[in-house]
Amino acid sequence: MEQKRKHAFNHIIQDIKTGSIARVCLLCGTEQFLVGWARDQLIKRYVNQATKAMDLVVFEAGTFDIGQFKESCDTLPMFSERKVVVLEGFDAVWGKADKDTAPQIDELIEYLPNIPDETLVIIAAGDKEEILRGKKNNGKNVTPLFATIQEEGTVYDFRPLGETDLQKFILKRVRGAGKTISKRAIDVLISASGYFNKDIHDALYNLESDLSKIIALTDGDEITERAVSDGLSDNLENNVFKMLDSISKNNKETAFKLLDDILKSGAKPMQLLATIAGHLELMLQVKELQETGAKPAEIASQLKVHPYRVEKASGFVRSFSVQELRRVLKTAFETDNRIKSGLFDERLALQMLIAEI
Repeated sequence: MEQKRKHAFNHIIQDIKTGSIARVCLLCGTEQFLVGWARDQLIKRYVNQATKAMDLVVFEAGTFDIGQFKESCDTLPMFSERKVVVLEGFDAVWGKADKDTAPQIDELIEYLPNIPDETLVIIAAGDKEEILRGKKNNGKNVTPLFATIQEEGTVYDFRPLGETDLQKFILKRVRGAGKTISKRAIDVLISASGYFNKDIHDALYNLESDLSKIIALTDGDEITERAVSDGLSDNLENNVFKMLDSISKNNKETAFKLLDDILKSGAKPMQLLATIAGHLELMLQVKELQETGAKPAEIASQLKVHPYRVEKASGFVRSFSVQELRRVLKTAFETDNRIKSGLFDERLALQMLIAEI
């Protein structure tokens, strides 16, 4: 069973190192990038590349056949340590099965306890809450299939990484590309990527894409803060920072151009507005705490945000009083009402917000 207070990312790494991988592994959760990463790590660990065509069987979503599945599991591996059978996109574990798979679930449940020790079954599924959102049974109900997997194997539920694990993830990825990166540059990347911004909901897929671009654009061995900034040129979080920074320097022309570029890049106006409002709210909180004499580290700790975000916010609030920041935040909330009430179209309402800050 998955251990509490240990992220599935660390849990599965430890289990692979110690050879503690069960016969059945369920890989699921909101971080689907890590689901795919974990699946690939397991295949790499147990399947011999020379006999991969015979020792790895993958059932793509919607292609499950219980007869073929049992035959695959019961066939011994050729030269691999274990025969690996993968069920991709198998959301039947949450009770969401297609019409062809549903009649076979009972037989699958009956078979799982009899999987040979030489076989590893990997079940990759989505996140339960996302799959069943809006369903009446979207509570703590456990399907018989999920209960059997818990009993016979291990569940690795991949949630968003904490900051320490995210730093390790980035560092490992950078080193794998043969480059180096300073802690400061990692901090800039994490903060500017939007990974921890609840208004953006960027997942590891987004951060990995940004990181791949940064690595590709870095000619030398070291990824610098400038390289991170250049690589995030089309990142929403980063561009909102730039836009607000331009406003704080009384450069509205640049701010309007950035707004136009952000919207042309495909950003959703309401998501953009929520991001702007989130930044403004943070800036107001930073300014209020600064006026009590709080230091940057104390502010970051109290607000539970990355120190780099406090640093960026501090540069903005120098140009505003607490009263002005309250007015600006109120204007952002009024902009939301203007759009939802139909008084202004989204683009015009956002332009008016920039003009009024």
